[in-house]
Amino acid sequence: MRTVFTLTLLCLLAAGQARAQTSDQWAPSAGAMVGSLNSNDFTPFGRLIEAKSGYKSALTGRSWDVCAAHGRSAAGHIRICYTQVRVDDGSQLSDEFTDGTTEAVVVKGFKVERMWRFGPRKWPVAPAVSYHWGMGKVSGAVRLTEYDTVFDPRTFDVHRGRPMSTERQPAGDILAMVGKNWTLITGASVGATATLGPHMTVNVGVYGIELPGAYKGQVQFVYWPR
Repeated sequence: MRTVFTLTLLCLLAAGQARAQTSDQWAPSAGAMVGSLNSNDFTPFGRLIEAKSGYKSALTGRSWDVCAAHGRSAAGHIRICYTQVRVDDGSQLSDEFTDGTTEAVVVKGFKVERMWRFGPRKWPVAPAVSYHWGMGKVSGAVRLTEYDTVFDPRTFDVHRGRPMSTERQPAGDILAMVGKNWTLITGASVGATATLGPHMTVNVGVYGIELPGAYKGQVQFVYWPR
């Protein structure tokens, strides 16, 4: 009788553990870029910025997020995140007769990210891709220096002369894409996801894009409580 009771208890515990491992749940998550974001490494985003702002961009920076993930271990999942994209001070914006440098430019907002995992659940490491979309508010400033226009009668060329004026403009006036101070938070990545025991998932983005550019290296952690 004692043996039957013990076997029954073990079966119930195993069934409960299996349900916990196969049912979706909410979990805390966080991530950050390891490599630097660079607008020169992804031409489509650079063209989008130029079309909206009128300036060619040479922006660098990094992003990070804190999220609530929904899914389960060793499977794809969704992350709902607060995120920041921080542009390095001194990043460049320019046109033919203007140079701009960024000062404390940050995009703060929210995004929804979907991660797809490929392969059997028994694989401890599997290929993965992700895509995210959201919106954020732009803060900070851009210091713009305008140059005099010089006409060369020998070649009929027009080129830059001496600096004429310098002014600071809100970064939202230049980099916003939705309304006055808001912009898109969007991107994707390819890489791998690793299952470290029943509770921890680590996502690694080997290559990714994030407006305003591309990066190499991103790490995300998800802790599944059940």
